[in-house]
Amino acid sequence: MTGFILTIYLKTFRKMSRIPIVRRIWQKLYDIIKYVLKNKPAKIRLHGFNATLPFNSVYPIISRVVKTYNNPLIECVYQINRLSNEKLVMFDIGAAIGDTVMLVQANCPNMVAKFFCVEGDKEFLTYLKSNTEQFGNVTCINTLLSDTSSKVKNLVRTHAGTASAQGEGYTEAISFDELTESLNIKKIDLIKIDTDGYDGKILTGARNSITQFQPIIIFEWHPILCIKTGNDYKEHFKALLNLGYKTFIWFTKFGGFSHFTYEPTEKYIDQFAEICLKAEFDNDWHYDIIAFYEQTNYSILDFANSTYSRNKISSY
Repeated sequence: MTGFILTIYLKTFRKMSRIPIVRRIWQKLYDIIKYVLKNKPAKIRLHGFNATLPFNSVYPIISRVVKTYNNPLIECVYQINRLSNEKLVMFDIGAAIGDTVMLVQANCPNMVAKFFCVEGDKEFLTYLKSNTEQFGNVTCINTLLSDTSSKVKNLVRTHAGTASAQGEGYTEAISFDELTESLNIKKIDLIKIDTDGYDGKILTGARNSITQFQPIIIFEWHPILCIKTGNDYKEHFKALLNLGYKTFIWFTKFGGFSHFTYEPTEKYIDQFAEICLKAEFDNDWHYDIIAFYEQTNYSILDFANSTYSRNKISSY
């Protein structure tokens, strides 16, 4: 029943949004239903696949409203596959319910040989396993990652679709290098990190893996959440610059190209952090950033134009 209600809402909210008063009534009704059903599971079609997700998940709505959403990730997969002419191995850190896997499977068919999906939240892990068991190339891993083996704050919900390490208690975490060593990983082409403030810590703990495989890295740069989780918003860049990653392509949180930088200075990073922290035009402003090893053969122009992902098969 929850899946039917959510499907009806997703199919009709565009039409209902055209008239302001109807939009307000429709949204109010949906908010009431969402409050009653809360985190109850709903079965819908997502990127052409059967999916189960919390009823109040925002992903199905955002992916319909924002057509460029997650375009940088799709462009990464496509460009790696195009240049190497081989299927790639991808780590999805902060995999949540598995929406990234379905997004990539739909829009980059037969381009990924193996997904390693890392998720520390046990509720999300249940959805992740359920949603990815239909594919034969996904390994789900339940762990939290940091810069070293240590205790980190518990995950708490920042909204229905994500969790951040801002809790009062503590949970054991390991480094990315320890994880890849335990899995006996032989190849990594792409690392995607979206961990609500912990991306820099994870990159610091991936020194050996990054040095060995020199993958393309796409991470969320969210100064607001870095501060809320007690982390340094410069750590992402410090870790990667020390490992020979010089070029950074910045995309808005909506997936649109913003600009690129070469060896950004601390002053430059502080200036962009101030834009996010002041939140004068958006109270959750952040960036998705693609980082390249210095001796890359990839074209910045190809990523800036994002021709493949702008014409993607499935937005939602």
